[in-house]
Amino acid sequence: MTYVLYARGHRAPDQYPRDHVVVFPTAERAKVWLLRMEHNLPEGFTIKSKQLDEIRAAADIDWQLDDDHARWILRFKYGTWDEVHVRDEPEVADAKQAKDRPGVKRCIKAQRPDGYVTITDLCAASGVAASDARAILRANFDKPEYGWAFAPNEVAKIKKLVGIK
Repeated sequence: MTYVLYARGHRAPDQYPRDHVVVFPTAERAKVWLLRMEHNLPEGFTIKSKQLDEIRAAADIDWQLDDDHARWILRFKYGTWDEVHVRDEPEVADAKQAKDRPGVKRCIKAQRPDGYVTITDLCAASGVAASDARAILRANFDKPEYGWAFAPNEVAKIKKLVGIK
């Protein structure tokens, strides 16, 4: 026998109500899902099942919801995974800890020297696309740390190379 649960609710920013249907092979697993879904269930959200009484009467088991079911519960009740509206959900605490972890630090890009002209500025007045000009530059030079910018005395040479008149 399978156990089917139907959840329905509507959040103020949504145009349409949300529906969530889950199927479990045992009443005990369905109960684990039901207890998690009912915890801090927003007002106006409902959970229905033909076997709801049987699911509630099922024995408590030591079984955890998989990550997909836990994420779907959060998305259904509160929005996307990144939106945090309730602080005491265990999944929310895990997501917040993951979000607070330090990320990869980026290197600070070198500053373009004063007076240098960017390839975008050179291409702006001409019919040459800046992306095409950068492709030509990549074929002929290594990109400087400060990007595709050139000293005033190099501008004529770059214009000729790129095809800017």
